[in-house]
Amino acid sequence: MRDNLFTIRVDDCQVTYELLRARGGEFLTPPVTNGSEIRCFLRDPDGHLFELSEYRTVRGEGRPSKRLRRELDRMRRPDPG
Repeated sequence: MRDNLFTIRVDDCQVTYELLRARGGEFLTPPVTNGSEIRCFLRDPDGHLFELSEYRTVRGEGRPSKRLRRELDRMRRPDPG
């Protein structure tokens, strides 16, 4: 039996992995680097397989988007309530 796989390209695989784990995502693998690609895998509650994939180029390599950096910073701050 073969799983269907849905691949999502992301700006920063490590940051996306951390955000989704913080929100309850259960990953099969942590981010793994293979050449110019970093990827990790998770299943949704219905069992569908997802791949998060970051393709790195020389320009801008390793820099998460501003939106992802803001979201991660927000999640790392203590809750004021």
